[in-house]
Amino acid sequence: MSRLSDDQASRSEKTRQAQRFASILAERIHDNSSAIIKGAFVSYHSFEDGRVIVELTANRESIGAARQISRLMSGVKP
Repeated sequence: MSRLSDDQASRSEKTRQAQRFASILAERIHDNSSAIIKGAFVSYHSFEDGRVIVELTANRESIGAARQISRLMSGVKP
């Protein structure tokens, strides 16, 4: 009977660790995607056959520039 409780406790601990990892991962993805969106800019646009085509681009430089501008606007020195 003790073996069954140990297995259940082990699975319960693994489940808690997996949930914690998933939560941290989701938070990091959210933070990183927010930074990418802030650094995105329209690199191409056109109107073809009744459709609007817009291409957004983000790179390390544009993300860094967006962060720097955000800091400057909030009064924090870079």
